Amino acid sequence: MLLAFALQAAVAVTPPGPPLEADSFGERAFAHFSREPVLSHVSESVDAAFSTEPRPDAPIGYALRLTRREPSHPATIVWAESRTCPAVRPALMAMRAVAMPHPYVSGIDPPGAMVVDGTEYRLRAEAGYAHGRPAWIDIGTNRDTPLAAWVDHSLAALARCWSPVPPGPAPRVFLTP
Repeated sequence: MLLAFALQAAVAVTPPGPPLEADSFGERAFAHFSREPVLSHVSESVDAAFSTEPRPDAPIGYALRLTRREPSHPATIVWAESRTCPAVRPALMAMRAVAMPHPYVSGIDPPGAMVVDGTEYRLRAEAGYAHGRPAWIDIGTNRDTPLAAWVDHSLAALARCWSPVPPGPAPRVFLTP
């Protein structure tokens, strides 16, 4: 029982959102999602931001940064972008359809099950209300939930796209008369 409490407390104080080091990509990211099996201490976190496009009439591009952390190893960072990976846009579009949990009120709603192991899934993203007011969502959950399914499916779909090379600006096309 004490071990379960200690593990839950350790998860509860983990700061949400992007990796702790400050950088321009993380600062301009509009979404962050992650998964971390509780007992393995290996984490994968993805930041999603707009790509730099050279023309205002070009379609919006997206860049993703995956940071993988594991004990006693330096962090590994790889990249994917919508210009070269057809899985980026569908993964981001599917994020919009993730079913959201409903808040519980202690004393009114039954307490949730205590989980000792499992996998922590998180999503922090820009959001909005129907009338256009901006908001942020920040949810965390365990396995067998809509968020877990979306994160697992997205990471599997993006697996072939990751590259150690950060995305650069889109190539410019010059037309000669």
